Amino acid sequence: MRRASPSPLAGPVIPLVHTPIRHRHVSPLPRRSMRTRGLRAPWVLLAGMACLLAPASARAQGSFADTTLFAVNNTTTLYTVNRLSGTSTAVGALLFSTSALACDPSTGRLYYTSTNAALPVGRVAYWDPATGTNTLLNGTGLNDAGLNDNVERLAFSTGGVLYGIGATSATLYTISPTTGAYTSLGTVRIGSSAGAPLGGGGDIAFDYDGTLYASALDASNQTILYGVSLALTGGAFVATPAGMIVNTVQGGLAFVADGRLYSAGLNQNIYAVNKSSGAPTFITGGTIAIHDFATLPRFANLGITGSTTGLPRGDTAAFSITVSNAGPQYANGPITVLDTLPAGLTYLRMTGSGWTCSAAGQVVTCVTPGPLAASAASTLVIYTTVATLRAGRVLTSILRVTGSTIDQDQTGDRITVAGTVVVDVDFVLTKSHAGNFIAGQNGVYTIAFTNTGVAASTGTITMVDTLPTGLAWVSATGTAWTCSKAGTAPEIVTCTRTTAVNSGASTSIALTVAATMAATPSRTNTAWVSGGGTLTATAASDPTTIDYYAVAVTPDLAPVSQLPSNGTSYTATFTVGNAGTLADTYTLVASRVPGTSIAITSVRGVSGTSGGSVPVATNGSVQVAVVYTVLAAASAGATDTLKLLATSLANGTVRDYGSVIVNVVKAGLTITKALYRADGTTLVTAGGQVSIGETVQFLVTVKATGSVPSTTVKVSDVLPAGVSFLGATPDAAGWTLAEAGGTVTGNLTGTLAVGASRFFWIQVKVK
Repeated sequence: MRRASPSPLAGPVIPLVHTPIRHRHVSPLPRRSMRTRGLRAPWVLLAGMACLLAPASARAQGSFADTTLFAVNNTTTLYTVNRLSGTSTAVGALLFSTSALACDPSTGRLYYTSTNAALPVGRVAYWDPATGTNTLLNGTGLNDAGLNDNVERLAFSTGGVLYGIGATSATLYTISPTTGAYTSLGTVRIGSSAGAPLGGGGDIAFDYDGTLYASALDASNQTILYGVSLALTGGAFVATPAGMIVNTVQGGLAFVADGRLYSAGLNQNIYAVNKSSGAPTFITGGTIAIHDFATLPRFANLGITGSTTGLPRGDTAAFSITVSNAGPQYANGPITVLDTLPAGLTYLRMTGSGWTCSAAGQVVTCVTPGPLAASAASTLVIYTTVATLRAGRVLTSILRVTGSTIDQDQTGDRITVAGTVVVDVDFVLTKSHAGNFIAGQNGVYTIAFTNTGVAASTGTITMVDTLPTGLAWVSATGTAWTCSKAGTAPEIVTCTRTTAVNSGASTSIALTVAATMAATPSRTNTAWVSGGGTLTATAASDPTTIDYYAVAVTPDLAPVSQLPSNGTSYTATFTVGNAGTLADTYTLVASRVPGTSIAITSVRGVSGTSGGSVPVATNGSVQVAVVYTVLAAASAGATDTLKLLATSLANGTVRDYGSVIVNVVKAGLTITKALYRADGTTLVTAGGQVSIGETVQFLVTVKATGSVPSTTVKVSDVLPAGVSFLGATPDAAGWTLAEAGGTVTGNLTGTLAVGASRFFWIQVKVK
């Protein structure tokens, strides 16, 4: 029962039932009595707390797991305690000494009060595990009556209310987790409303159903377990004794990860306590004297159920497993299912949202991160292979579920699931095809069913084949079978048959599909058969190689520049490669676009634009020469594209072409001539005079002005009749200069780049 209100006036006395952990609260009188017992000083007074949190709270708890058992020892040190080994570890420092501690289930904060070792008593603070810092809430320790009460027992209820019991007349308080303010509820009395106040020391802890348990010292300094009613009776809260825990002295209480109530005391031992009788069961010896535990665990009653429809011999069996949570709170993860399989069953696979499974021998471990809400359930299916066993044999699996949240009732956490080996109807399914499929053509699968069971099939047999990408339905036929196709991408072929297949008999379906290039280079097609009396569906797969025709023509080159051929031919060489998986023959056709600048002469030595056909082996290639000319009338800068198209004879849709862009280029020259005085620097301008007998020079300059460089440049200059030739001088090497009959010639070897100039001087004497 969850209690969301701090009011204690609700709920009857709930009987004690469970197992314990301890908590120790110290009052001055018990401390003196301990000293008289000859205990070693200084005393290590330890209070512990197992704080099981929600996912959000677990984040607040920082690096601590939600099953951590925290503890204090009446000093300022905060510890964690291993409930199995008793080992304690210091994890933080508090503002003041304390022996009272409680965990807020919403925030993960650890609340504590100053007890008799740190005056004034009754102060309230909390330590935040996420930051390792302390916050003081009530710095005076005064309660609502203005008094300092030694509140040495603390616990949060399952509804999130912080309770405390003080030493003054065993007053029961609620304490504000935000201000540390006390609200007095009344006195806790033993046996009846007129009984003696509850003794000092000890601890309190809430069970999953809202029951408040308390431990306290009696007159003989023995630790007694009580169940405390939170309903006022005659102005008091009645504590009903359950029995003596053990001579633990100052026994602390806490519910921990295994769901039992634990107690511990100065003898350093840790016990599990029967909630009804108080009888202790020794767990472990501790490393320090323990005086106090404090906890508010979360409770989740996990349960597990399982079933199987049967175990088909030599086939696959399915075990459906459901994990449920009866609450009252959510179950924190991880939640683990252990399935111990009997000999004869082997783990195969699983399905189930959020679950992951692995197998080690016959033990299958499945885990979900959780959490699982109260009243919620989660289902998974474990598939196993069944050995060839005798029909009728019963095999039993053992299922167990565990979680990190306290499971207060573990009776439904472990079950057995029995299944019987059956072989009444059992289909062996095969799937096959002949040869490789070819893209662009149809292929046929043969799906065969053989009933290896001991009885004829009954009802409807269903075959489902989800075609992989690149294979398209054409038809499916088979004796007594009715087939259809549904869906696109993927296409699902379904065939049904109601005619029985006798034991040992077979039936088959011919499934025709169209293969496309999308299926290359291979596809695996899987068919499933179910029904007819079988317990599980059976699958058969058929890996299929998809051959295909393909061609690749290269080059696809950058533009080339060509001069008008004037009868001279150019050659473009193309590579025709077989890019498919089958030998093929390709027809070859050359073309020109737009065809205004070039003309095709031959293809593979055949005049015209058609080069006939050429066979090419798989992964092979051939070289194809296309001869062309540039039309003399083509203008400089004109562009034509020369293409070679190869087309498969086996599949006319398979084709490719290579192309070369041809740019038409032309050379061009300009020539200038100027007259200079003999010094070669003084220009004789138009209208200028020269004297008889004077030596002058002509400067002849040639410049390449076309779109391509010029070669074989020749200059011829006829001298005027009034001069006589003296000589010729080049600007640099490369010129061959000569004079004959009054004509000077200059021949330039090499190439004259576009935009470049060369010149030479002609020296003459005026007659």
